[in-house]
Amino acid sequence: MKNLDEFIVMEFQKDGSLKHNYYDSKWNDNGGLYLTYDGASHTFHLLIPEMMTSVLKEMQTGEYIVMTTGYGTGKSNRKFGTDIPSSEMVELLFEDNGNSPYMTYIGIDQCVWKFNDEFTKKGFKFVIHTKTQKHSMTCYVRSGGFRYELPCLKEIDVTKYEMV
Repeated sequence: MKNLDEFIVMEFQKDGSLKHNYYDSKWNDNGGLYLTYDGASHTFHLLIPEMMTSVLKEMQTGEYIVMTTGYGTGKSNRKFGTDIPSSEMVELLFEDNGNSPYMTYIGIDQCVWKFNDEFTKKGFKFVIHTKTQKHSMTCYVRSGGFRYELPCLKEIDVTKYEMV
């Protein structure tokens, strides 16, 4: 039975895994990505809706993820084929060291965790969830303080980041 309200229940397990009702929620039905963070295991979890399962292959082409928190300008961005709203957002760049890495934007309302400067220049475990698969990667957070204008899409030097 579908959960008809918009609440998603998250339960972090001692082993770092995540129990949730996302795939029984309207978030999944409406195609909304959902990002959460487990402070105990220092792990980000990205839940991908069933209608977007095919993007997992694109994400897996990345060697690592660069996460940038920032704000959209509200301007249409033809180069990236999307409108970037003028609000706080998270940019996820799946760095493949090529000319066109996969990237996506997540509105702050699609995040459970409020980002701040304690995340800046740190590396974290990042687990991508589909209904039937999980894929782990390393994620480097460029800035937790929403100072960047998005899209940012700039490379980073991962050797200058501290793994948590």
